[in-house]
Amino acid sequence: MADKDTYKLDYFAPADIVKKALELKPQGNIGVAYTYNEPLICYEYIVDTGKLVHAAGLKNVVVTNGTASLEIANALNGIVDAYNIDLKGITQEYYAKLQGNLAMVQDFITAVVPHSHVELTVLIVPSENDSVAAMEELSSWIAKLSSDIPLHVSRFFPCFEWEESPSNTGEKLFMTWPT
Repeated sequence: MADKDTYKLDYFAPADIVKKALELKPQGNIGVAYTYNEPLICYEYIVDTGKLVHAAGLKNVVVTNGTASLEIANALNGIVDAYNIDLKGITQEYYAKLQGNLAMVQDFITAVVPHSHVELTVLIVPSENDSVAAMEELSSWIAKLSSDIPLHVSRFFPCFEWEESPSNTGEKLFMTWPT
């Protein structure tokens, strides 16, 4: 079990993050990505850091599951240049199984699309969100938002609480998706 003696945690102030990002600019760095765990939990840190990142001429990217209020989406508009949002599927039944809220995620995506570059990633889980009907509904919903949203599909491998689920063979990842 992890505790404060197992892992040393360091705090980096927003100015420290920008300083490091600028130091890495000669190696091709263009900005700061907020990712791992769920970065929107501490969206205020993204706002504070993101403003300094922009002032330094760099970009902000957020990788998230999109489970956040419209208040948070609005607070980040103009600060986040790009998002990669993990959209689990297109039915509330599947989201409920994952303890999530599809409407909240869809509202968040809809709110940030006009202000940022948005890419969506869907993990294709056999017998959960891999039906042709679900994929058609998902891609149609995305296309109605914008034809410029890239959709990334990922292959599922069983693990943790889903160890008994079948592995994705990958064949559905290469089907012709509706446009």
